[in-house]
Amino acid sequence: MVLLLQRVLESKIFVDGHIFSTTGKGLLIFVCFKKDDMKKHIDFEKVVQKVLNFRIFEDENKKFNRSIKDIKGEIMLVSQFTLASRNFDGNRPSFDDSLRFEDAKILFQNLYEKFSENIKTEKGSFGDYMEVHLINDGPATFILEF
Repeated sequence: MVLLLQRVLESKIFVDGHIFSTTGKGLLIFVCFKKDDMKKHIDFEKVVQKVLNFRIFEDENKKFNRSIKDIKGEIMLVSQFTLASRNFDGNRPSFDDSLRFEDAKILFQNLYEKFSENIKTEKGSFGDYMEVHLINDGPATFILEF
């Protein structure tokens, strides 16, 4: 599983030209499940706690010392299978390493539910074409792999 975290001042998801979900200050997290993720047990509680305690927000001294919990932020989860792309050969990416749609949808929902138990969480529309609007904060972007 790959998570791409972006600090944001706000995020909005549009589907078919209509607002689907919005968040304020916090994290926009692009989520990708890889084909081996169904074989291994993903500890979603551990993943969520890592993100919630990850100190990537600045304190009064401009040091990364605050977590999303500390700033009382919000989370937007968006599925993005393209994070599993292989781009070494040729000029078109391969998505052979991404998890099957049906399985990824189940894991994504499990992750969303675990985040929702701990912090205000919104999500994109899994599998749909989305417009993702964000105001990046920093910019500050981080990759976590589990």
